[in-house]
Amino acid sequence: MNNGNDDRPVEDDLRHQVATALGADVQRLFVFFSLYENAFVQGALTSNVKHLIALAMAIGERASENITYHVNAALRAGSSRDEIREAVTVAVLVAGVPSLLAGAEALAAVAQFEARKMTSSSEPSATGTHG
Repeated sequence: MNNGNDDRPVEDDLRHQVATALGADVQRLFVFFSLYENAFVQGALTSNVKHLIALAMAIGERASENITYHVNAALRAGSSRDEIREAVTVAVLVAGVPSLLAGAEALAAVAQFEARKMTSSSEPSATGTHG
C-alpha cells in the first residue's frame, strides 16, 4: 500500500521556498516537515485514514490548498471516492454550513484527480502502446 509519500518533489520544493522566504533556521523547518511526513506513515491508522482526517480538518478550516493536497494523497493512499464523500459529509456536518463550499471543492478535486489519472493512463507508453 502506498504510504502517501508520492508528493516528495512538491514537498522538497515547498521546504526550499519556505526556508528561502523566511530566512529561518532551516534545521527547525526540516524537523517540522519530517514530523509532518512521519505523521502520515501507516501505524495504528492507515495512511489513507490519516489523510481523510486531515481532509476533514482542512474542510472545516476551508483551507483550499490543504483540501486538494489531502484529497490527492488520500486517493493515492487507497481511499475510494465513497470514503472521501463520507469524510466530506462528516466534515460539513461537524463544521457547519460555512464549510459546505469547501466540501464541494474536495469532491471537485476527486473528479480532477480521476480525470488526470484517465489522461495519464491513455497516453502511449515508451513502447508505443497504451499503459
